[in-house]
Amino acid sequence: MRFDPEVQQVVNSYQLGLPRMPVAGRTGELLGRGSGSSLEFQEYREYMLGDDIRHLDWAAYARSDSLMVRLYREEISPRTEILLDVSRSMTSGGTIKPQVARQLTATFSLLVSQLGGRPKIILLGDERPLGQLDIENIDVLDSIPFDSISNMAELFEQNLIPFGRQSVRIVISDFLFQHDPASL
Repeated sequence: MRFDPEVQQVVNSYQLGLPRMPVAGRTGELLGRGSGSSLEFQEYREYMLGDDIRHLDWAAYARSDSLMVRLYREEISPRTEILLDVSRSMTSGGTIKPQVARQLTATFSLLVSQLGGRPKIILLGDERPLGQLDIENIDVLDSIPFDSISNMAELFEQNLIPFGRQSVRIVISDFLFQHDPASL
């Protein structure tokens, strides 16, 4: 899937945008909008009780007679979970729907990895625990069968989907199963 020409065309043409508020994640290559611990200086702020004294700028204190704290840009690596529905309904209508689902999954995975993220692909199927892929083994998508009896609503009800905290979630499904849209 990584070398699918249609996937490569989309990955080369588009870029994902980050949410307005940075999502917590491990430190990465992207600079967030908040304060953090990168090497890139952001601004000074007056010292407040409880601030880390290691960030005091003594040269600024010598110039201004007030304690100043150096703030640095936050580095983030967005957490992204791609939920891929591998139920039998995805094969209704032939092979085009599974192929597009695979391409979308690969496209979003590669776009997230371009941002410095490490996307996690969760296969919503019958396997317990649910199958998971990462960017290194994305080519396995070509051989994943869409033959699951379980559907996404059942998996949510049984709390079987391992959600990470503060993640961006992308769902790839045809939603051809009985469910309450508001609760899903």
